[in-house]
Amino acid sequence: MTRLLTGFAGGLAMVVLVAAAAVAGLVAPGTLTYVDVPVIIVPLANRSTVQPRGTAAKPAKVAMLSAAEPDRGNGPPLSIDAALQETTGRGSVPRIAADGRTSLLHYARPGPADCARPCISVVITGLGLADKLSNRALALPGAVGLAFSPYVETAVWQARARAAGHEALLALPLQPARYPDDDTGPFTILASLSPEQQLDALLRVLATGSGYVAVTGEAGAFAASPEAFAPVARALVTRGLGLVEIGGDALAGQCRAVDLPTAAATAVIDTDPTPAAIDRALTAVAAEARRSGRALAVAQPLPASFERLTAWLASLPEQGFELVPPSRFLQVAPSPALARQ
Repeated sequence: MTRLLTGFAGGLAMVVLVAAAAVAGLVAPGTLTYVDVPVIIVPLANRSTVQPRGTAAKPAKVAMLSAAEPDRGNGPPLSIDAALQETTGRGSVPRIAADGRTSLLHYARPGPADCARPCISVVITGLGLADKLSNRALALPGAVGLAFSPYVETAVWQARARAAGHEALLALPLQPARYPDDDTGPFTILASLSPEQQLDALLRVLATGSGYVAVTGEAGAFAASPEAFAPVARALVTRGLGLVEIGGDALAGQCRAVDLPTAAATAVIDTDPTPAAIDRALTAVAAEARRSGRALAVAQPLPASFERLTAWLASLPEQGFELVPPSRFLQVAPSPALARQ
């Protein structure tokens, strides 16, 4: 959980600093507004406009992030198809239906298979851990994919995502490179586990959600020994899922070897969560889409990310881009031999 909570630490520290400033009299009374961690709005009054002592201060204006109505649009199916679920010792998990249908294709947001213009896809990760920020993600355009943590009411959040028109994804906590200093929680899939232990750990994670098209994950410790990911890759493809690899393509070779639909999201737009840095990262995503015809970006559920991303997404059509759901980059059918296993 260390990685998932890191983004909030800075916000909490800022709350403490701002509160201290208010007590010390550095900020005019009545001007602090806390919208949600880590959103802090602190209008600093000009000395010439500070209210005289004894008079009531005017309430500060709160700059709220715009939240459009959810874009249900041509969204994925809302109900869970029983033919795509299998009951295991770890719970109900996805499977390939007897007629060959997969969760990846069934729960995808409908649309043409090919892009008429350069395609851009965006996935928001780390959702479900903070209600207000997760609800803010639901209001993004329906083509934006939403990936939820396995440590929350994952299936409930994924149902809300589909109801708002989004494709739902599930975060797969692969062993980080700096494990255990960097710990992704008790569901972490370790590279050192036997294939049987990896499968059991994978089923434990998959059972937390429902109605999702793919899993997301960073290679972490598996980057140094990609062959250790082979059992996980094979299990995912036989479950009819895809993989969005965050931060690189170290697992691409193992995925190709078993025909696992995969896409690399090398652009994490808010590694530096300042507005200017996010804008530069989004410009780089657009440049990649122009150069190669497609680009997949990842963002965290941060207020600055939502603010800059919302404006950028609205500008994509006039820039000549098409916003597509992540499943559009995962349209690879599993081999018949794997589907029968």
